[in-house]
Amino acid sequence: MKKIIWIIALGVIWFFILLSSPVSSYELNETDYDLIEQIDTRVIDLIDSRKNLSAERVVELFENFLNTRETNERFQVIVETVIDDIKYEYYLWEYAEDQITEDDCYDDEYFDTEEQTCVLKEASEEDYWDDTDYLDDYEHSHRNEEAFEEEEEILAKYEIVKNEILLLDGKHTEETAQVWNLFTKIIPLAYRWDFKNFSSYDNTDSDTAWYVAQNEDNNKQWDLTINLSHFVWEDGKLLTVESTETLIHEFAHVLTLSKSQMRYAPLSAGDAFLEKAKKECVNYFVGEWCLNSDSYFNRFIQQFWRENFAASQDDEEDDFYTGNESDFVTEYASTNPGEDIAESFTYFVLQWKPEDQTEASQKLLFFYKYPELVKLRDFIRMRIEK
Repeated sequence: MKKIIWIIALGVIWFFILLSSPVSSYELNETDYDLIEQIDTRVIDLIDSRKNLSAERVVELFENFLNTRETNERFQVIVETVIDDIKYEYYLWEYAEDQITEDDCYDDEYFDTEEQTCVLKEASEEDYWDDTDYLDDYEHSHRNEEAFEEEEEILAKYEIVKNEILLLDGKHTEETAQVWNLFTKIIPLAYRWDFKNFSSYDNTDSDTAWYVAQNEDNNKQWDLTINLSHFVWEDGKLLTVESTETLIHEFAHVLTLSKSQMRYAPLSAGDAFLEKAKKECVNYFVGEWCLNSDSYFNRFIQQFWRENFAASQDDEEDDFYTGNESDFVTEYASTNPGEDIAESFTYFVLQWKPEDQTEASQKLLFFYKYPELVKLRDFIRMRIEK
């Protein structure tokens, strides 16, 4: 055990020496993210391979190191991020208080004492596709051209810094803070690095509840904008379960369009460049981006949209819903492949695992092929009830 602790300690010291150049007000860049991913992988592999080494112990070592030594800001931010990632990997966010217990399980789940996690009970056929618990078929955040073209009066604009939002413009509101706190509660930090800014407006006449757009200064990061009127409130308090669907749907867009999933065109790219890029893209081309072959979205399209692939590339929408209702979880999902995968992911998170053979059910089962997405699903469901 001492040998392992020394290995970890030496590793931390090595990173300290490597990153020891003075930095002020540091913001992580792509090189840092790559380094963080390498550290995460090595540390998690070490934990998994050593029965006498716990994630709690590794977190404790890292935190003690930061608390007892003076470090530059870059090193501090990188190690803090690694700590958060380890906590997420083992459901250790505030792990002293928030470990999974029997109280975290839903009515349709039981607590597995050996695995220390909630497991879905066997359910009867009529229990499946009961969308009254979480999902509202009539409330969707329409991520389309109209959403981006709306000139809303922004109440407040913030910069996202880890779990916090720093006011850049406008007036801070308690309602905005409540929505942000819900977002950080259900979406792990490891999945929030792609977000840059957060804004809010309040328009009861708008059909848009929430939308995402590329950051104008960094096209590999995203800005989130929310319409407070579309969230569910009671006596000024945000209702968690009722407000969750919209957040998960928009998060799904960024999850499937993040820099790990696709190649981005430069912000300065003109029409000629984009037209050429579209012709050279052998996979699905989304707006100004070309999906990676092994991305969730590209594989989803190859499995479920091959017959409509050419039509889905056209600018004009086609009606794929009429006569194919069992192929989509909602009518809105038939709008285009992007809304289909976002809606399907939302149902994957909030609904039980289906057993029927409809195309819509197969789209939910698609996500179960990825262990990291199943773990993400379990985490979100646990946090909704917290």
